[in-house]
Amino acid sequence: MPKASVPEPRRTGGKPARLPWFFQPLGFLFLLIAAGSAPAQEEGSVHFRTLCLRAFADTPTLHYLPAPKQASLEVELPEANLSAKRYQAKLHTIPFYASAPDPAAGKLPEPVAIARIPASIKQAVLLFLPASDGKRYQVIAVDADLLSFRGGDQRFVNLTKVPIGIDLGGTRSAIKSGDSQTFPISGDANDRLALQLFYQQDESWHRFSSTRVTVDPRIRRIILCYYNPAEKRICSRAIWDRVDTPEPGETP
Repeated sequence: MPKASVPEPRRTGGKPARLPWFFQPLGFLFLLIAAGSAPAQEEGSVHFRTLCLRAFADTPTLHYLPAPKQASLEVELPEANLSAKRYQAKLHTIPFYASAPDPAAGKLPEPVAIARIPASIKQAVLLFLPASDGKRYQVIAVDADLLSFRGGDQRFVNLTKVPIGIDLGGTRSAIKSGDSQTFPISGDANDRLALQLFYQQDESWHRFSSTRVTVDPRIRRIILCYYNPAEKRICSRAIWDRVDTPEPGETP
């Protein structure tokens, strides 16, 4: 993938911040998309689903307050797929706790994770990433509104230090570190498009993934590109979400 063939990426993510060691090379830490960019307490309801890329054994679930002074709710941290349940919170800054907090006690425990979701986001996917201390999580909030992330779309998230190049069915682009980009897919249902992923090093592009993507308007995908320290290489992971399955009480 020659450098000249890759246009400048379209920025759809947020400002870089810190990311835990598990998803970064050479000690470079950052967080992207939404965390750290929202006001401390922003009014307005937000719905969210969850995914944990590697849960700690002693915290397979977390707890949060859906609104101030309300009883806490348990949140599952699935690792294979998005949570089946959709959660709701009144505020866009959401602390998560290892055990159920008691708002009547007057003092809440120290949170193990805090999601900061921009006020513009009303539907989110919260990605929980393990911090290096083995006790806390950092949270990435991905906008999951169907108007901006529709069925059939592929959303690529670059969690590495280097630019990531994408070649999807002949459409090419690049994503800077700490950014994300959505690729709409056009074509007949069940068509299979070639997907190749590259990382840039020393002005050259190196392929690290080659697969095929099926055109399916019922499914949208989040593709995470990250550095795996165990394998000492950049890897990718796709998360599927079916958009034709109605939520409880909704009409399909």
